[in-house]
Amino acid sequence: MKRPWVWRYGIAILSVGLAVVVRILLTPFMGNRQPFPTFYVALTLAAGYGGRGPVLIALGLGYISASWFFVEPRFAIAAADPVAVGAYFCVGLAIAAFSDFMHAARARERRNALQAINKQAELEREMAKRERLGREREMVLQDLETARKRLEAVLQQMPAGVIVAEAPSGRFVLANAQVQEIWRQPFVAAADFHEYGGYSGMDAAGRAYLPHQWPLARSIVMGEIVKDEEISFQRGDGTRGTMYVSSAPIRDGEGTIIAAVVVFHDITARKAVEEELQRAREELELRVAERTAALAKANEALRSEVKERKQAELARSNLLRRLVDVQEEERTRIARELHDQLGQQLTALKLGLDAVAAGDHDRVTIHQQVHRLLKLTRQIGHDIHRIAWELGPSALDGCDLPTALNSYAEEWSGHSRVAVQFHCSGDWVARPPSRIEATVYRILQEALNNVSKHARADRVSLIVERQDGHLRAIIEDDGVGFEPDGMVNRTSPMRGLGLLGMKQRVEAVGGSMQVESCPGHGTTIFVRVPVQDVARTADE
Repeated sequence: MKRPWVWRYGIAILSVGLAVVVRILLTPFMGNRQPFPTFYVALTLAAGYGGRGPVLIALGLGYISASWFFVEPRFAIAAADPVAVGAYFCVGLAIAAFSDFMHAARARERRNALQAINKQAELEREMAKRERLGREREMVLQDLETARKRLEAVLQQMPAGVIVAEAPSGRFVLANAQVQEIWRQPFVAAADFHEYGGYSGMDAAGRAYLPHQWPLARSIVMGEIVKDEEISFQRGDGTRGTMYVSSAPIRDGEGTIIAAVVVFHDITARKAVEEELQRAREELELRVAERTAALAKANEALRSEVKERKQAELARSNLLRRLVDVQEEERTRIARELHDQLGQQLTALKLGLDAVAAGDHDRVTIHQQVHRLLKLTRQIGHDIHRIAWELGPSALDGCDLPTALNSYAEEWSGHSRVAVQFHCSGDWVARPPSRIEATVYRILQEALNNVSKHARADRVSLIVERQDGHLRAIIEDDGVGFEPDGMVNRTSPMRGLGLLGMKQRVEAVGGSMQVESCPGHGTTIFVRVPVQDVARTADE
């Protein structure tokens, strides 16, 4: 159940306040170098109890509080270290995104659990119905058993239809009143076998009885004992019925057949009940099978969702762990470059300035030293510009996406000494949404960065086109290539942060990314993002 908004946003504000208090208590140990660590805990609390809105509120309040209390000059909104601020906002936004994902996953899990409970309840009702039908069937069987016992008692008093015929003519010599009731027609005393044709009947296979095929005739002629032969017969009123017919010959003391007796048992009603019970049983078994299959399908879907959730959680943990490692590696690289290169250059500049200030040389020598110091100063400025460009260019602020990509490709080519062929097509008058522009720019930037780090390529082709409501980008190099399955597979422990991050960026804006590569034959990346035109131009 969703918590009230006052509670969720109150938790976010309270967590930021607690983070400020804890950070103040840790100031004697940490100083003001890292103002944000305790606020990460506040963001996590806000995400767990509130969701995306409270996380964003906590994110903003945390930045304001850190700048006010812990960044010099204190008690004023001051700009903190850009790297720390960037890391803070990146982690905060990642927590907000993951909070949305987790809350949505919990909601889906609750819905699926409710559906499973409903299906279980429906299955229980179906099983109860089946049990009720079983009890009714037992009651019917009990009734049939009672009827059978009553029939046995009645048979003792000759309630069944009975006919006695003499041999060898087959003439009827005796019949009780039940014969007329069973056949529903006046009793006709047959004089011989040929007159048995006055009665219409069929066997179980649907074949009509001929006069000499009736059980009574067979008992007289062949001495056959017939027991409960099922016969479908037509009554005198036009209706059809079913009866069991039993017959046996009557012999004298010498074994000669002198007569035969036939007994008719009308089972029409019982046959109808059995057929109805059979239909009910088949229908019940079919419905139970359908319900069982539906429940199995729901359970399989639930297991699949749980598996996907575990895989997503594992991918998130590995990504966050790799992100921290990459951040530390990048900070170490920048610090090393500042220390080794810019530090030496600044030291040389200082020594040169000290020598000029001493004035111990003639004018020509001083002029040469000044010229060398100016060249060193320009080199320092170029290195600082390159480092700033690597950390995060703002190329999209003043131009559209194709112009920014072309400019970046040219500058990247100059730094990496890899030839880049850039091609752009389509209608770019209306700019795509800024989020999509930034996503595509970062993806292509990361792809070129991967080429410079790993591909060892001599040529890169960069194609960007916009048509049919989609923005497509293709990055192809002639480098060493790799096995793509081992790099972007979510369950692989060896996947790369760059490709996985690119894939997640594309999926975040509703797009897709495919990687085609083979060792020794280069790499091609296909990016496809749906675009809805908005009223933005390059001047904006």
